[in-house]
Amino acid sequence: MLLGWMVDTRDAGIYALTFNLAFAVVLPRTAVNTLLAPTISDLFVRNAAVALRAIVAKAAWWSLLGALGIALPLCLFAEPFLKLFGPDFQTGAPALRILLLGQVIAAAAGSQLHLMTMTGRERSAALQLVFSAVANAAAAAALVTRLGPTGAALAAAAALIGWNAAMCVSIRRHLSLWPGVFAARGDRFSRGEDVAA
Repeated sequence: MLLGWMVDTRDAGIYALTFNLAFAVVLPRTAVNTLLAPTISDLFVRNAAVALRAIVAKAAWWSLLGALGIALPLCLFAEPFLKLFGPDFQTGAPALRILLLGQVIAAAAGSQLHLMTMTGRERSAALQLVFSAVANAAAAAALVTRLGPTGAALAAAAALIGWNAAMCVSIRRHLSLWPGVFAARGDRFSRGEDVAA
């Protein structure tokens, strides 16, 4: 919306396409999350800290591998792929690559949103999501006039990474667990302390 309002509708169309293509990287994470959510809740209620840590790490690795499987070909062949939609769309290649990088980093962070909502931290998760959306809008407003779709992509990727970093800190603080691919790291959580403490 900001691109169409502040720059022009051509750039808004280019960004819309790149955003939707990059969003395909979310599909593996969505599939893993659908299967994982009930298990997180069950393990949390049973205080099975070691099992929860192991499943969070495994799910993050599956999400990351799936995301890379989609992101790498799109990143490598961004220009010819975007050209299929018209010659003007090739200019969206840098934006597509930035958005893909943001989504791959989010995939490496794992099922943080589900981990928070299934362990009683849904209010904190919702608040962090709102702050991320506001930060995205503010950064985009500052960048789109100078950088067009690339500026919008930088704002979106930075907001996504910032949101995941905030959730990581919250999960670490409340569950004593490194989320994502780092969940397998040894810490006091792995020594059987109460995950609800």
